[in-house]
Amino acid sequence: MCGPRLPPRPSGRGFTRVFAEIDVLESTSRQGIAVLSLELSDAVTNVTPVWSRVRDKLSDVAPSLPEGVQTPELLDDRGYAFSIVAALRWTLDTPPNPQLMERYAERLEDQLRQVAGTEYTHRFGVAGEQVEVMVDPLELNALGLSVGQLAGAIEASDGRRTAGEVVTQGHRLTVGLSGEFDALDRLREINVTTQQGQSVKLGEIAELRRGVQDPPSAVALLNGERAVFVGARMVPGQRIDAWVERAQAQLAAFDDELPIGLAVEEVFEQASYTNQRLSDVAISLLMGLAPPGSSSGRLPWRSWWRWSALI
Repeated sequence: MCGPRLPPRPSGRGFTRVFAEIDVLESTSRQGIAVLSLELSDAVTNVTPVWSRVRDKLSDVAPSLPEGVQTPELLDDRGYAFSIVAALRWTLDTPPNPQLMERYAERLEDQLRQVAGTEYTHRFGVAGEQVEVMVDPLELNALGLSVGQLAGAIEASDGRRTAGEVVTQGHRLTVGLSGEFDALDRLREINVTTQQGQSVKLGEIAELRRGVQDPPSAVALLNGERAVFVGARMVPGQRIDAWVERAQAQLAAFDDELPIGLAVEEVFEQASYTNQRLSDVAISLLMGLAPPGSSSGRLPWRSWWRWSALI
């Protein structure tokens, strides 16, 4: 559940008071967005009425939000089982490269999204990237700039999602960017105005490098090893076996394109589980149709055939 430009440190205490079905509530916020994550109690078997009441509650709260804050949006399409789940894992003896793993996991998600009949995809265990801006405090002081002013110039630039940090000796200032920089070169072109009114490029006064958030925003493990999971869900009403076959073909093609050190592994697919359930139901149905005494051999097979033909 999220709403753009919500105030920081959102409080969800009202939800826990109103909804007894909510077992866990976590809130996080960053520049431009605040998120409330709701986890229902295991005793809840029908989630639809609960989400409907939560949606009504959000509509009631919307008029009281500050000006400029958009109506909160409930994202309730992530609580359903995936049709297939794959894990991208590191295969070398060297420490894993989270950036490489996450980039290829994003590619895999894009490819699964393009499989005919795919409704929804999601990645798990994404640590998140950040951009570090390393500056010399003496040079910054000579220009009449502070770390805060430099951070403000970066935040005011064109971005959508990337988080960043301005780092000097003894100073580390987190920068929340409202957008995403396609490349470090674009970030280096940001104009910074000095105290004397001159304009300099960020790349002229700072060293920029891309890295992984530390601590990571999320971690996923497969057999105790770092991995990134990609899940995909089929559109309801289709044949699960046919869809899974297409998804598996896409996984095989993707695996052939991976560089040394990366491998993709299927960890779950719903088709075999569904087929097993159907097989169990069929066996139970046949056993229920069997006449009394057939299991002990007192009814000849010819009589059983005649009996079943009359059903």
